[in-house]
Amino acid sequence: MNTNFLFVGTYTQTLDHVDGQADGIYCCELSADGSLSIGQTITGIENPSYLTLSSNKKFLYAVQEGTNLTDSLVFAYAVNEQTGQLTFLNSERTEGVTPCHLYVDAANRYLFVANYAGGNIIVYPLAENGRIQPPTDNIQHQGQGTHRKRQEAAHAHMVLFSPDNQYLLVADLGIDAVLIYKFDPDNGKLHLQQQVTAVNPGAGPRHMAFHPNGRILFVCNELDNTITSFTFENGSLTPIQTVSTLPKGWTDHAGCGAIRVGENGRFVYVSNRGPDNIATFQYDEESNQLALSTHTPTQGKTPRDFILLNNTMLVANQDSNTVVHFHLESGVPKLSGTVSQIPTPVCLAR
Repeated sequence: MNTNFLFVGTYTQTLDHVDGQADGIYCCELSADGSLSIGQTITGIENPSYLTLSSNKKFLYAVQEGTNLTDSLVFAYAVNEQTGQLTFLNSERTEGVTPCHLYVDAANRYLFVANYAGGNIIVYPLAENGRIQPPTDNIQHQGQGTHRKRQEAAHAHMVLFSPDNQYLLVADLGIDAVLIYKFDPDNGKLHLQQQVTAVNPGAGPRHMAFHPNGRILFVCNELDNTITSFTFENGSLTPIQTVSTLPKGWTDHAGCGAIRVGENGRFVYVSNRGPDNIATFQYDEESNQLALSTHTPTQGKTPRDFILLNNTMLVANQDSNTVVHFHLESGVPKLSGTVSQIPTPVCLAR
């Protein structure tokens, strides 16, 4: 597949937390200077707030972040390897409200969807042609946290497979937990292995990322703006450290967005909405400790997502309708000056 393609998920409607101005999924070409040019716009899907590609890059899957059971859907598209254009394949209901994240296993056999408002996880087999098949499992989380407005119930926020492709990890913001499921690929079933609540009460686990060594997991907590790191072994997590992502003295509203680990594992990055910056941490593999390096302004409002591309970074600023390009100099983001205009960008996938 042409590696210059990039797909942007967006909001198309005005909701409580966002003024969606987009038309759908934007299929873009990425230039050498980091600029994006829109080649195709996929309409017919509302609020495609999260996207993911199959590991072979032949198919793209997108949530439709609906507000009820009828309009909460997941869509499948075939990707043209030469042009990067998408062709609709099919869609399925997510059997839960407000799907917010999805993930394809390394074998491209199953798709997993997290429903935020529904607090449940859905497992879908995938056909060889990329089409989504009827679900084989539906796991409902239970409980609540200490944050009265955001943790009144379970809110599954991210699904992620372990590097060995045996365990599905779920960050649940509503119950302050990371849940680990052993996956049975023969039957498409999840079996709970461990529920880890080793985060501060009211932390709100949102997104996760593994270190390249596969033995360390980093979890960004949206509500208290922290990263909690864990060791991961045989399907079990043990907490190591929790650090703040915010600038010293920051007291206004904030919420972590996305977390990424650099290819060499030496740097961990988190987007901070509110302060509107990228927090860069250095990671010491001998001590397993994170140390804050710097905060880099994202030159826009509400950095919802970002991706790392070799020695560069692209940041999606949701509320200023921009995707901003940075160079990574000794691991630290430095503004390149390239800014692309994309309506309400909230997810970058390639």
